[in-house]
Amino acid sequence: MNYEPTIGLEIHIELKTKTKMFCGCLNDPDEKHPNINICPICLSHPGTLPTINKKAVEAVLKLGLALNCQIPKISKFDRKNYFYPDLPKGYQISQYDKPLVLGGELNGVKITRIHLEEDTGRLLHSANSKSQSVDGNNERFALSDSRLASFVDFNRAGIPLMELVTEPDIKSGKEAVAFAKELQLILRYLEISDADMEKGEMRIEVNVSIRPNDKRTLRPNNERIGTNEKRIILKDESYQLMKLLFEIHNKLGPIYKEKNYKDAIEEILRREKISYEREKEILLKFENLEVSKFFADFIIDNKILLEVKASKFITQEDIRQTLRYIKSLNIPLGIIVNFCRDKLEYKRLINPLFDNNSVLFDENLGENFGTKVEIKNLNSFKAVEEAINYEITRQTEILNRGAKVSQETRGWDNVHKKTVSQRFKEEAHDYRYFPEPDLPPLDLTKFNLEELKISIPELPVQKRTRFIKEYGLLANQTEILAEERDFAQYFEESASELRTKLPIPDYQLLYNYFSSDVKGLMNEQKITVKELNITPENFADLIVLLSKGEISSRLAKDILKEMFLTGLDPRQIIQDKGLTKISDNVIIEQIVGETIKENPKAVEDYKKGKENALQFLIGQAMAKSKGRGNPELIKKLLNNQLKK
Repeated sequence: MNYEPTIGLEIHIELKTKTKMFCGCLNDPDEKHPNINICPICLSHPGTLPTINKKAVEAVLKLGLALNCQIPKISKFDRKNYFYPDLPKGYQISQYDKPLVLGGELNGVKITRIHLEEDTGRLLHSANSKSQSVDGNNERFALSDSRLASFVDFNRAGIPLMELVTEPDIKSGKEAVAFAKELQLILRYLEISDADMEKGEMRIEVNVSIRPNDKRTLRPNNERIGTNEKRIILKDESYQLMKLLFEIHNKLGPIYKEKNYKDAIEEILRREKISYEREKEILLKFENLEVSKFFADFIIDNKILLEVKASKFITQEDIRQTLRYIKSLNIPLGIIVNFCRDKLEYKRLINPLFDNNSVLFDENLGENFGTKVEIKNLNSFKAVEEAINYEITRQTEILNRGAKVSQETRGWDNVHKKTVSQRFKEEAHDYRYFPEPDLPPLDLTKFNLEELKISIPELPVQKRTRFIKEYGLLANQTEILAEERDFAQYFEESASELRTKLPIPDYQLLYNYFSSDVKGLMNEQKITVKELNITPENFADLIVLLSKGEISSRLAKDILKEMFLTGLDPRQIIQDKGLTKISDNVIIEQIVGETIKENPKAVEDYKKGKENALQFLIGQAMAKSKGRGNPELIKKLLNNQLKK
């Protein structure tokens, strides 16, 4: 039997604040000595009281605004009660029913919530039973041969920890990794966390379940049909309609009200001579009793119901309402379209009475999910993908042999590449949440959200789009530049310099040398862009010399290496080392003559019509001139001499 995976993520991120979440201790992830950054508050001594870190709250709100989330008016902290040796209080201050952020979307995956809590300490376990010593606070403790031991480091206890929870919208390990990588990049752009997974600053937990995907359903005439994955209901009609909607979005952009978009849709439907009804009345009934009267935005050709939005994002209520409409009107397809985004957002909904090819809204609510298994504390993207893929295979094998999947928490064994059972999964009531009595509710209306919005820089997805449009780069090239904010900034500064020096700047040439030669030198020496000796201005100067033909590509690479070592500008290096291009006919003729003499086989191949032989001879002549020869002149003189 075939199964469909359903995956949700819980991502914990340590925030980059100066102090801890509820006290004034330093938040220093690089501190090597245990139990240095601690105080009575983060150790939960009797009589101590926590104080909320405002900067940590603002960091979460900033991320929420960047992801188009909802910021409620009121938020509060709660006690999450459980015991673990590295939890000093015996409970964790977290958030339960009133988190800081709700909703939002990233990479097509809906976000449920983002909340704020405190991190736990760290347990240090002795590796084996042999005698060893553990250094702590300048004292050394010898461990006996006969026992193992564990130590607790509370430096991390109380660090601000943000948790982002997604809807179960993810279908594969690859999709999960793409989401997590983009989130990591955004966190770094916003400068609220370094999100270094190797240091534990970003930890991922995945919830995986599977369910059969070969369900059957009934048509209106009670004829039972099966799923046909290759067929899409009203494929041609919906594709034609979507094309028109994209046309409207491209022309109007995301700045108008719903009525403006509805008027534009009506005009374009008239232009295309497509039959439609606007503001179609819908009577919703319960057991033949009329309970509500609604109006659908458009009914297209009596087949497609179109709902038009100009809001932050399409909500679950929008989906629920549209499904009610198409069921009530007995229409096969509903489309919700939202114009108030940089990219047109849309949702295609199938009436279950007609087919069951699409994931239904009820399924999205989780009513038909399989049994959920949680995999804890994954600390690399590779581990996330491998753990999800393994768990899908494990659950499939269990169901295929007629057994049941247990709801439990599992860990990832990175050595044997498998998940292992840790404990049965707790439910929310097991934690006995109740409002934190030592902290007041947060009035979020008192935070300056407009100022936080202004502080949000251009995000990776916007940067990629602009780089394609402004510099003519390919999508995969913009990915490389956007993967680190400093890369993108260096390229832009170099491009700006290039624009002032050339009437038609060659941005592709600039990118090629940056992504291969400059990055290659940086990787070789293990340095960052900020440590690079080559200034954007000098780098642009090198590309200018290359574009104008004043230096060859071979010479450019040599000059670039010298620039990397010395920090000098390329013209100074050319002058100091006498690297000016040789364009003297007499000298080049001599080099060409020697090249022909030394390569009789290539000469013979060229005369037999092998064009590659000419390129070989040009390369040999360039090498003989140590990269200083004018390649165009070499080619011309080679052609002249070979035709004799």
